[in-house]
Amino acid sequence: MSFPRQRIEDIENTIMVLTQEHARKIMDVMRVLSLMIEDIVNKKSENIILQKYNDILKLDEECKKLKHSTSEQIMRIGSLLQEREDFIRLVSCLDKISDKAEGAAFRLLSLQKLGFNDENIYRRLSELSDNVFSTVEKLKEAILAITLDSSVLYSKLIEIEEQEHKVDELFRKLDITLLQGKFSVPHLLLMREVTHMLEDIADKSEEITNIIRALFPQIK
Repeated sequence: MSFPRQRIEDIENTIMVLTQEHARKIMDVMRVLSLMIEDIVNKKSENIILQKYNDILKLDEECKKLKHSTSEQIMRIGSLLQEREDFIRLVSCLDKISDKAEGAAFRLLSLQKLGFNDENIYRRLSELSDNVFSTVEKLKEAILAITLDSSVLYSKLIEIEEQEHKVDELFRKLDITLLQGKFSVPHLLLMREVTHMLEDIADKSEEITNIIRALFPQIK
């Protein structure tokens, strides 16, 4: 199947619009996850926390639909899209961010049901979560800047990398605290999975900065 140049450009624009909407939706997922952790720190009821988790499930499903729509557009244009593999990687990384957020929320809900209530750990988890949220927020801003302002895009890519390093430092310190603490095995395993998933989200954000640089090598 052959496409005229204008048709190729139209599909490329559609791919970018869908990618930007995907980034906005992932930001919504992260916002609810941060609020969920805040509710836990403030000792809100399990029903309120459960509602946050259900909201994340709905948003994650919307992310899946956006991923499917974007992948369809990429497949339609096929090898005519020179950056096809990079766009596939970008979509995959965005999808993994929402997956990790949903996974972290599920484990947090499980910790509540198991009665884990260490205030110090939850406060430090909240600090980690806030910084991961900031990383994803900068990622969303970078993706939106792709079609608007290359200078803003460049500065956001740098900020994402700097923020990821901060997340990594917070994660390592919290992980050591967990390993040195006296927690039951289920509590320790679940909380460590939560922290690892949050750190993975920051890692994926940084990975996307490398993909963006590959897609737009003119960004210096």
